[in-house]
Parts: sequence; structure tokens; C-alpha cells
Amino acid sequence: MSSLDRSQLLASIHSHLSERIEAMYTDLRELQDATSSNYKSTAGDKHDTEREMVRMEMDNLAKRIENEQRMLHQVEQCAGKNPTEKVATGSFVQTKDHLLLIGSAFGLLHLEKQAVMGISELRPVGNALLGKKHGETVDIHSRSYRILRIL
Repeated sequence: MSSLDRSQLLASIHSHLSERIEAMYTDLRELQDATSSNYKSTAGDKHDTEREMVRMEMDNLAKRIENEQRMLHQVEQCAGKNPTEKVATGSFVQTKDHLLLIGSAFGLLHLEKQAVMGISELRPVGNALLGKKHGETVDIHSRSYRILRIL
């Protein structure tokens, strides 16, 4: 069981996602700096190819930043919701093996000895858990998820 309460979990997830976003912005700034210094040299095809590769990497990084910001926004929306008797978007669901946050697919985070996985309510497991209560079991892809606690 988690030693952290709901607000601590959400704050830790928010902090972790914010750090990931900031690290990506740092990478993006470094690429932009490298690109602007590379524009001074116009020695031909090799530099054009390098600039295009850097531009593609910058585009991919910008998409990843956008995705991380969307997940952060989803976590912020979860923070505004109170725990309910039934699993809903924004619920933490404790199972035997997992602590799941339904509503933001940020993946697996390790927070103070607690593994927390963010899953979308649109994924099979998230969707199957919606509306279930403490003690109920959901079977998805030959795996069972018994709800031990809803935060």
C-alpha cells in the first residue's frame, strides 16, 4: 500500500512531469543554439543535411513537450477531483501489484518507494476499471486487477 496520500501523490507526479518538461526545454534550447551557430557556415550539402536533421529532432522534441504538457494538464485536472466510491477519471486505484492513476497516461513513476502508473481511461484497463468499487475485480488480457483501495 502507498504511504503517500492522494495530494502528496499528485504533487509528486506534478513535480516529476514538470522536471521532465523542463529537461526537454533545456534540450530544445541547446538544439536551437547549435542550429544558430551552424547557420553561419554554408559549406554545402553536408551542412544542409545536418541542419535538417537538427530541425527534425527539434520538431520531435516539440511534439514530446506538447504531449508531456497535456499529461501535466490532465494531472492538474485530477487534482481538482475528490475521491469517489467508484473509480472515475482522477482516481488512484490500488491493486495487488499496482497503484494506478486513471486519466493521465504518463507511464510508470517511482515515488518514495511507491510505483505509480498513469493510464488513460480510454485504454482497456482504465476503461474496465471505470465505475467499479472497492473489492471488485476486472479481468483484462488474462490479468486480474482487484481493487483494494480507491484514493
